[in-house]
Amino acid sequence: MKNPIESPVNVSAAIAFPAILDILEEALFLFDTCFRMAWHNKACDALYYSATGTHINKHFDFNELLTEEQQLVFADNLRQVLKGEKMHFEWNYQKKSVSRWVSVSLYPYRTADGVVAGICGSMRDITERKNADYLIRTNEKKYRTLVNSLSEGVILQTPGRKMLTANQSAVQILGVTLEELVKKGFPLPEWEMVDKNEKPVSCDNFFCRKNGRISPVKDKALGIRRGNSIQWLKLNMAGVSDAPNGEPYAIAISFEDITEKKMTSRELRVLSMVAKETLNAVLILKPAGEAVWMNEGFTRLTGYSREEIVGTVSREMLSGPGTDDITQQEMTHSRRNGLPFQKEQVMYTKDGVKKRVRVDGQPMRDENGELSMFFVIVTDITEQRRMEEERLQNQLNQQKEITRVMMQAQEAERDNLGRELHDNINQLLAATALQLSYCSSNYKQARPVIEDCRKNVMMAIDEIRHLSHKMVMPYFSVSNLSCELNWLIAHYKHTPLHIQLDTSGWKDADVQPAIKETLFRIAQEQMGNIHKHAQASKVSMHISTGEETAQLSICDDGIGFDTSQEKKGIGITNIINRAEAYNGTSHFTSAPGKGCRLLVTIPFKDQSGAGYSPIR
Repeated sequence: MKNPIESPVNVSAAIAFPAILDILEEALFLFDTCFRMAWHNKACDALYYSATGTHINKHFDFNELLTEEQQLVFADNLRQVLKGEKMHFEWNYQKKSVSRWVSVSLYPYRTADGVVAGICGSMRDITERKNADYLIRTNEKKYRTLVNSLSEGVILQTPGRKMLTANQSAVQILGVTLEELVKKGFPLPEWEMVDKNEKPVSCDNFFCRKNGRISPVKDKALGIRRGNSIQWLKLNMAGVSDAPNGEPYAIAISFEDITEKKMTSRELRVLSMVAKETLNAVLILKPAGEAVWMNEGFTRLTGYSREEIVGTVSREMLSGPGTDDITQQEMTHSRRNGLPFQKEQVMYTKDGVKKRVRVDGQPMRDENGELSMFFVIVTDITEQRRMEEERLQNQLNQQKEITRVMMQAQEAERDNLGRELHDNINQLLAATALQLSYCSSNYKQARPVIEDCRKNVMMAIDEIRHLSHKMVMPYFSVSNLSCELNWLIAHYKHTPLHIQLDTSGWKDADVQPAIKETLFRIAQEQMGNIHKHAQASKVSMHISTGEETAQLSICDDGIGFDTSQEKKGIGITNIINRAEAYNGTSHFTSAPGKGCRLLVTIPFKDQSGAGYSPIR
């Protein structure tokens, strides 16, 4: 404010204008050189009254409004004015509950000859302005703290790209220094900007002026090409204006780095095209198992439409009696924990058709590494597994055929050997026995020796006859299994074994000779095992026929054995091999001290539906 007294006049002349000065809103006052109040207007008295609650009187002391520190500063300012200087300062008055901010201007009052005769001053209440400034500074600090805490980059600059402010995230995302941004603005002139289609964008047209004005931008994809790579930003922009015509004085820009999202989105689009065209079934699941996407291959495999699968937990629809629960639990655990897996499982189509499938699962993660989705490929391997099983079955059939041929060769060899023993060697021994009998009647001295020789020959004849009968397979084409088993049991009549044979359920005419031969050999083998190892006293043997199978069971009350032991004797192994050679089964039920039960089942026909040829 100008000095209200423009020319050097005396104090009495200044007071001549009280009516004029009292109507001014600005507080005016005059001090003499002793710093006493010489004059004041009504506005000054009103300001004093609002601060103290009293009016200015002859006892007025300006120091009453000041703290000790303020008194020293104020007194120094008054002395400077008396020296001819002008002083301007702001003063905060605080007494009890009253707080006022006052702007003070002091001017030297001079006489006609230029001598400083007093101090002319003016005061203005600036409390509201100071409070507003404080509120602005406080809010600005809050907003600056808030903006700096954002993960998004924030820039405020003029339309002419003069930088006003930028937060730390903007510097980090753009990979430049704050000094570079302040100096060059955003975007930097040397940057090559591209749109979402990777076409160049001119920096001159960067702010999207429309009809000469800046248009707001929301979620715009913008790229910064750096060599062979592009940094992608998602950008929002708006003008900042407080002018009546709306012309912005600044542009607020916010952005985030979406480079990884862009790459992931591109990969997903490619993956989606591949998944859509692939013959395999493809699912995208949430970690909890809810389906969010499926391809047409899934419909072809399962028969379910997209509307039926998306939004549901598909495993509940695809499970059935053959679905393995443990495998399902393992896949669920891997999916929820973001672990890749490859499993084979049984699933069922919408029509209830059983399918054997291979399930490959791969986790999908967001830019923070958190599990977001699960990518699942389901491959139908039903035909593949059928062919493998058929190949294995063919190999097994070939092995069984080889075993049958070997057994036939063994039986033929045993048959020939038995007949040789019976027909040739036995006849020679019989002839020798006759000759020794003849000699014994003529040689008295040699008779004891010859008699011993004859006895030995007769024992050899009996043993050979027994051995040949054991080795030679009965002719089941002319004999029946019941008779041959009775003959086998008769061989054990001089042992402690009491053997019972039950043939009430047996129809010999329904059974092929090859099966009878196999059952006979198995019975022969098991009776040998019981006689040698079981320490049994009772044995029950039962043969029966059904519509499609023949069965043999042999039970004893011996010491038994532990069937869980992997090691098997030659006798048991022979029994198992003989049964399997004709697609049969052999099952041993036993425990230590509990005896043993052998159950053999052989089908009448092989897997091709044909019968079996005899062993011989």
